[in-house]
Amino acid sequence: MRALLVFGGVGALFVVLLGRSLWLQWMQNDFLQGQGAARFSREIEVPAHRGRIVDRFGDALAISTPVKSLWVFRDRIEATPDQLRSLARVLETTPQQLATRIRGDGEFAFVAKQLAPETAARAMAVGIN
Repeated sequence: MRALLVFGGVGALFVVLLGRSLWLQWMQNDFLQGQGAARFSREIEVPAHRGRIVDRFGDALAISTPVKSLWVFRDRIEATPDQLRSLARVLETTPQQLATRIRGDGEFAFVAKQLAPETAARAMAVGIN
């Protein structure tokens, strides 16, 4: 009788643990996923400025310069012809070339690469959404 009572108690505890496990995995899944993401997913900015690379005499072999890239999601861009002309003027290109880059295949497009930070700031000031 005692063995039956012990096995019944252990079985009941197993059923309770199984029920709790299913409750957490199915009913509170969103909460637990959010908690996991909050603990392990972070955005950390790692600056990549390396400085100068010099030879043994101190002469510069390579100098790091910060550059920016401009890109768009093709299905989300809302630009007027005036805004495209202004952006083309800032990027020193024609509005036709700019429109060709924006209206290509795929959902993502680079408008300009390796821009000086000042030029990228002026391009962002045009205000294209």
